[in-house]
Amino acid sequence: MMNSTRRQFLKRTGLTTLVLVSGGLVWRAVDNGVFNIGEGPAYEPWRNWQSDADKGPLTLVRAGILAANAHNTQPWLFRIAEGQIKLYADTSRNLGSFDPYLREMHISLGCALTNMEIAASASGYGASIDIVPGKLHLSEDTPADPLIATITLTPATIAPSALYGAIPHRHTNRGAYDLGHSVPASAKDAFRDPQQPGIEVYLADNAEALTELGTLIVSSTEQIIKDHEMSGDSSKWFRMSRDDVDQYRDGVTIDAFGLPPMMNVGAKIIPAPSAGLSDSQWLSGTRDTHVGTAPLLGAICVADLYDKATAIKAGMQWQRMHLWATDQGMAMHPLNQPAELVDRDQQLGRPSAMADQLANLMAPTKGKPTFFFRAGYAERPARLSPRRPLKSVIL
Repeated sequence: MMNSTRRQFLKRTGLTTLVLVSGGLVWRAVDNGVFNIGEGPAYEPWRNWQSDADKGPLTLVRAGILAANAHNTQPWLFRIAEGQIKLYADTSRNLGSFDPYLREMHISLGCALTNMEIAASASGYGASIDIVPGKLHLSEDTPADPLIATITLTPATIAPSALYGAIPHRHTNRGAYDLGHSVPASAKDAFRDPQQPGIEVYLADNAEALTELGTLIVSSTEQIIKDHEMSGDSSKWFRMSRDDVDQYRDGVTIDAFGLPPMMNVGAKIIPAPSAGLSDSQWLSGTRDTHVGTAPLLGAICVADLYDKATAIKAGMQWQRMHLWATDQGMAMHPLNQPAELVDRDQQLGRPSAMADQLANLMAPTKGKPTFFFRAGYAERPARLSPRRPLKSVIL
């Protein structure tokens, strides 16, 4: 009798525990956005960017905020005046030791300029871009929110393009790429075609160069995660809960990791990983997925890493490349760890072995690499990243 009662008690408590655990998992799944991926106000800018209610120069800003940018920091501010749009850097949104000279911030701003230039043609404007010249300095020596460029608008014939149509479909794809689907020669030729003066594109398009560059990307990742300040500055921009996504509408989210569907669900349900585990996962993902499944790696190269206008033009080049690839059904993904490590070496005043290794690898290339990427055909589409609303970026 006692054994029977004990068994009944265990069954009841076991069932209760199962119900509680299951209920808790369902609650966490709902709370963390498992069932509404890419939905809600944080993702509306991707869908309402052509809103009829905001014709005129604001249309260009709507396109600008959808541009590629480092760690989804969205480091831009805009001021609309008569016949002009002024673009400013939002220096409060810097990456700290990950981008000590704001080089990646300026590249991000160049991406926004390209989207706005393309949207101008589709909206009946001619766009003349005047970039503010100068040198990049350490972030603490940089004035707050400096003017980056002025876009002067004039009436023109409406001329939409394939790149314009690709704007809402361009997303960073961090997932696995299909190694059985190589990048065609025509795409490589298109990537190598510089859209900006002073820009050169290096492609590791043979097995030896691909292996060497991939090794340097993995090695730089290893060195970055050993630098606790860099690791910490990067982790500040991870948005691991739906509450954070809805509150900040920026940063790198779980949905943007490029995980397979079931792994994406699991990552949202389990507690956020520790900093050490997160770094370890980043390293393994870089080695096994980002580099391991890349049919093509490359870099955008410039004569001077710390020239403002050059950094902006590198971003303009990247945005055009990514939009073109999107229109062609291809995926792309920045892998900027080597350039970030070179910046860190420069900041700390130490010799940069990474810079020397890159120079040896890219010896035929005249410039220095400022932006690294992979390209290919993804196994699954990229998910949306959050975007801040216009009211947060208009001065």
